[in-house]
Amino acid sequence: MAKNAFPRFRDGDVQIRLSNEDENVLVLHSFVLGLHSTFFKASLSERWTNSEELISGSSKIKWRYELRFEKGNADGILVRQVSPHWVCESGCGIHMLTMNLPQPVHSSVSSSTTVLHPNTESSASRSGKRRKAPATPTSEQRYNIIVAHEQLFGSLYHLPPSLPMTSFADASPLIDTLLATADMYNCTSPVAMQIERHLHRFSSEVFAACASDFFKMISLSMKLKSGWMFKKSMGHLIASHEMKNLVYRTRFESLGIRGLIDAKHAAFVSLLRDTELRLFLEVNAESSDDFCDVPIVSYFRNRLSRKINEGQGSGLADGYAKLYRCMGLLVNRHEEETEEFIQNCIPLYQSPCSTSKEASRRHFERRIKHYSKVAETIVQPLLEEKAAGLMDLGYENYMDMVSRPLSCVEITDADLPWKDKA
Repeated sequence: MAKNAFPRFRDGDVQIRLSNEDENVLVLHSFVLGLHSTFFKASLSERWTNSEELISGSSKIKWRYELRFEKGNADGILVRQVSPHWVCESGCGIHMLTMNLPQPVHSSVSSSTTVLHPNTESSASRSGKRRKAPATPTSEQRYNIIVAHEQLFGSLYHLPPSLPMTSFADASPLIDTLLATADMYNCTSPVAMQIERHLHRFSSEVFAACASDFFKMISLSMKLKSGWMFKKSMGHLIASHEMKNLVYRTRFESLGIRGLIDAKHAAFVSLLRDTELRLFLEVNAESSDDFCDVPIVSYFRNRLSRKINEGQGSGLADGYAKLYRCMGLLVNRHEEETEEFIQNCIPLYQSPCSTSKEASRRHFERRIKHYSKVAETIVQPLLEEKAAGLMDLGYENYMDMVSRPLSCVEITDADLPWKDKA
């Protein structure tokens, strides 16, 4: 060997063959594998090893593994090989626990096309060799499994996986395959840290996905044990208008967080209703001497009640948050309905106050602005961006921006589901 480094260490005692090609043979250390993986810790344990299985002679290799695929699909797993001097009774040459697997079907790819993932760098490409791309869908999937295994073992030696640098969408399929492979051998933590670091390159895309593709991002955050990603995704999910659909919530039962979601959503709806109750109670006519205060407050309450009955606000209809973000518009003097209200009230105000029409209008507009500020102050806590990350994405128009769900739901470290299992 030219150098004592990944993927082949001169002092390694575990050989892992990922395909028939020599470039896919790794020589690693049993103590490193056992340190990061409970699968290898058990598999390499003397408790499960017959002395006859250890490779004899001058070779430093004590254990050999081979990546095997089930016939006709891409489900592959490493199988420990027995010593050439020992064969199980069936003569299959496969460890007893895996003897029912078919004979190894390696992804010995045979196409002249260049590499499948141009942004994915393997040990072959690092050494200057061109790796051939698979010719069939099954071969392509197996090829990705081989790459995932190689990158997984590289992460155990603190080598970052070579994921696409172009976008989160491009990186996602390889991330899913890599995490599934790591989970198979119970060694997710080392690769998860590398993946999370890589995702920071696409922060805007990740933030957008957290606010739209809730299931995917919450599932990913739980696999990575990424607190910031889980908090953002959950915060947006809880405040989503889709949460009023109980069937939609059942999707999250498989993640074991349905109880957390229901509790957080109930608290969120309660917060909205408490805020609306405050609007009815605290936006009050402040002066019995000012004739215009009573009709303005009455007008505000009637419009607020109508909007809630239409599904805005705590009704959680699509675009429900517009009620809170546009609270001042309920009595905005530029709205046609409000203008009609002012025109009807001015004669009633003019008569007892003996003021001109222009002066009466100005007074009404000042009082309308005052009560708008009172209402906006009450709803302000709902407008805090605790699940921030959307502000820089851009919207086609103003109404799209104000109609987006609220992000005031706070998810704390105590809510992280993996904390209970730590």
